[in-house]
Amino acid sequence: MPTLCYLTECSSTNDEILHFLPEHATAITSVYTFHQTQGRGTYGNQWQSSKEENIAFSSALPTTLFQDDDFWAMLWCTLMARDFLSHITDEKVAIKWPNDLILKQKKISGMLIEKKKVRNIHYYIFGIGINVLQKNFDAFPHAGSLFTQTKKKLDLHTLASDFHSFLTEKSKDILSIENLLHQYNSHLFKREKIAVFETNDIRQNGIIQMMDTNGNLIVELEHDGLKSFYHKEIKMLY
Repeated sequence: MPTLCYLTECSSTNDEILHFLPEHATAITSVYTFHQTQGRGTYGNQWQSSKEENIAFSSALPTTLFQDDDFWAMLWCTLMARDFLSHITDEKVAIKWPNDLILKQKKISGMLIEKKKVRNIHYYIFGIGINVLQKNFDAFPHAGSLFTQTKKKLDLHTLASDFHSFLTEKSKDILSIENLLHQYNSHLFKREKIAVFETNDIRQNGIIQMMDTNGNLIVELEHDGLKSFYHKEIKMLY
């Protein structure tokens, strides 16, 4: 069975990949499509993508790669996606906490990492949507694509194949949590810059300090001082 599979259409690559996993997990398996009809994002968000212009991609990573540590897996997946997109665009790509990717102030990618058990093997299912060729984002003013942000017209199949190869190669020598967290914070969007945040329907200026070892965002707020936030407890307005 091939380790990279193309689907002409599917509801969600994170669901479809479960049908392609081998009996024994000997390599990373990935699936991708250019037409995903029911994509999911983090914390129940929906991921909408234009047909034949963008990529929905999922990889199944045995949890043993990360000693069954969810935070370690999240760090690695987020950084691998960031590093790959930065490499192919030759541009700085930032991470908007917790795992959106920003290129020149626009969101170009979002991801969802789920834990699944298939044939008694535990996997992290790493799903990512990448805006590649889409030009119109009138309904999503904070979004963009690799094309709108760089004017590069990339081949979708080649991009998917290269990303699968990139993940496969990088999985052979996975860095420590400490190393990955340091890299994550070095690429954190708006870190150490004044930005506007909203908490409990109240807006105030603040400065992101870092993401801590619990995955919480540490922000120095103008009126409330240094605070720690879990997902959905704070929103950056940019």
